[in-house]
Amino acid sequence: MGNKKPISIRIEEEELKELEKLSMKEGINRSVLISKAIKQFLQSYDRKTPELSETFDRLKELERKYETLLTKVNILTGQVDNLVKKERR
Repeated sequence: MGNKKPISIRIEEEELKELEKLSMKEGINRSVLISKAIKQFLQSYDRKTPELSETFDRLKELERKYETLLTKVNILTGQVDNLVKKERR
């Protein structure tokens, strides 16, 4: 990882102050601190992405089941209405 490239970012003043405090507390410069935070975020993001995909797949499956149940309820409601009409005659 010796091939590091400089970047420029803009952050809120309050975030910069907090970053400075943390940098002093940890005894490392901002660049190292930010680099560590980015690494941690990327590792965490890689682990969460499949979970999110699985959640969306499960949601789609539940939506299909809900639509199927709703269709069945509508059919049954129609059948009950027909039976009630027959009884009233």
